[in-house]
Amino acid sequence: MTPLKNKLQPYFISIISFIFVLSCNHTENRNGKTTETETKRIDVNEPFTTNGNETSANDALLAKWDNAHNTKNMEILKEMYAPNVFYYTKEKTRDEVIKAKQDALQRSTDYQQKSIFVEDYIFNDRTEIYFDKTFSSNGKSSTVRSVLILTRIDDAFKISEETDMPSKKYVKKLEKQVSEDADFNGDGKKEYAEIYKPVIIDEEMSCENGDCITEIQFSDKSIKNIEVKNCIGGMLEPEGDLDGDGADEIGIVDDWFTSRWGRYIVFTYKNNDWQVLATLSVDRFAVMEDQTLRASLVKKISDHKIEVSNYTWSDEKEDMVIKKSVITIP
Repeated sequence: MTPLKNKLQPYFISIISFIFVLSCNHTENRNGKTTETETKRIDVNEPFTTNGNETSANDALLAKWDNAHNTKNMEILKEMYAPNVFYYTKEKTRDEVIKAKQDALQRSTDYQQKSIFVEDYIFNDRTEIYFDKTFSSNGKSSTVRSVLILTRIDDAFKISEETDMPSKKYVKKLEKQVSEDADFNGDGKKEYAEIYKPVIIDEEMSCENGDCITEIQFSDKSIKNIEVKNCIGGMLEPEGDLDGDGADEIGIVDDWFTSRWGRYIVFTYKNNDWQVLATLSVDRFAVMEDQTLRASLVKKISDHKIEVSNYTWSDEKEDMVIKKSVITIP
């Protein structure tokens, strides 16, 4: 038995070494994504992130997505989207999304885009892909951080959400947290308001206490705080006395993890408590970066009427357009 054992020992060592090599070719990163150290055929329906110089499935998916836009191939785009899509700020069917893209691409014959993968997050119900999208049209180009959210449908990942992220300039603007002095309770004295953001868990895109609530607090501690739900910060805008009661109103452009589209909420102080005077739909990018535009969202007509500007989706322009309306104040 000893001679046979000695003869077989090299073979056992070889087999064990081969199994070890195979096992080392598959590693798992912190997000539970599987990577391979050997070149393999990329399946764009199985997103994962690679470390090193390989082309990941995310890169391949973005290249396919870019090429479909650049060649105006609606059939390829259609196969990449889920039956229902949260498209920027609006729920749309896949056919509505493709029609909107087709109309926009027909109007911009020279449109081109290129997306560079940045990072991804994998959850039980979705995969979120973040990337920098550079696009050009009519001789002008721009770059924006964007996100595609994929969900598994019939054993394949499909795009279920498409949106943009805040620009660096926009994020810098968010550092301004304190409003100018104003008289919010009508006592004849000036005070200021300040934003207190919730503790954010970036990698999970959630808040530490489970509820994403931003508080607006006042230098006059007798004034009740304002709680803004589903909000992770934002920018304050004093509105002056809109209703003629001697107290100034205040507005906030809310911030959120994704999407350039958000809310502008105007609060009024009545009976020692805050009430919502108006809630507008806005382009966060635009109103954050342009103080004049932000200040024009609400315009006083009289003590009982204000004009407000809402950003509304236009399928024709495949963009948000401003629509003005009048609100009557009781």
